[in-house]
Amino acid sequence: MFQWGSKILYKGIENGRPVILKDEFKPTLYVKSKKAKTEWKSLYGQGLDQITFGDIRDAKEFVEQYKDVEGFDVHGMTQFQYQYIHDNFPGEVQYDVDQMHIEFLDIEVVSDGGLKYSGHHKIKIRKK
Repeated sequence: MFQWGSKILYKGIENGRPVILKDEFKPTLYVKSKKAKTEWKSLYGQGLDQITFGDIRDAKEFVEQYKDVEGFDVHGMTQFQYQYIHDNFPGEVQYDVDQMHIEFLDIEVVSDGGLKYSGHHKIKIRKK
């Protein structure tokens, strides 16, 4: 599962067959409500109103637009692939490990002087 632009890319097994989907998703976020009684509450008990966006891009733009506005908090999961999982796979996910494709990649590097890695150094890969 991966978020790419306004789409969710999904690769999985459905009914025993592999599927690859590029799916539209309408995320949901929450803002402080002016109503006395609401269905949704923040972790602090504050009433919230639900906003469902047309797509991921709209939701991201909304978050960006209000990120520096004091007193206007946006609530909810902004890693939208997790909302997608919650909405599309409710409850406990049943899986069969025999249908999973698991890989490992182990790269050996030269570390004669220790690994002083700051994220931008080139590290020489050891050839066998």
